[in-house]
Amino acid sequence: MSLRNTDAIIGVAIYTGHETKILMNSAEARYKKSRLDRFTDSSVKWLFAIQLLATFILGCVAIFPITAQWDKAYYLYDMKGRDENDKPNFSTVIRIMGTWILLFVNLVPISLMISMDIVRIIQGNFM
Repeated sequence: MSLRNTDAIIGVAIYTGHETKILMNSAEARYKKSRLDRFTDSSVKWLFAIQLLATFILGCVAIFPITAQWDKAYYLYDMKGRDENDKPNFSTVIRIMGTWILLFVNLVPISLMISMDIVRIIQGNFM
């Protein structure tokens, strides 16, 4: 822009809020994901939910044999301060659930997503 046919312009900025031209054009760019990325993301979320549900169910089921054999299951838990009347509770279920999570950790294919990213990087170098 240039100033023509006059020496000066006097102006007052009354409002410079969110409806200004600069702010209206400064929207954040959308993150673009391929269909395969969206599919693997949703698959991993579903597998993780199924894994948590399965480990919780198995943790609850594992309480029954432990409760039945609590006197003989000294090797399962720390013996300090353990009372004979101290039976398994919800914290025992959570502890057993953690064990099952460690056993089921291979259900969620994190390595698949990492492998796909590495392949994209290598293919991008060829372009």
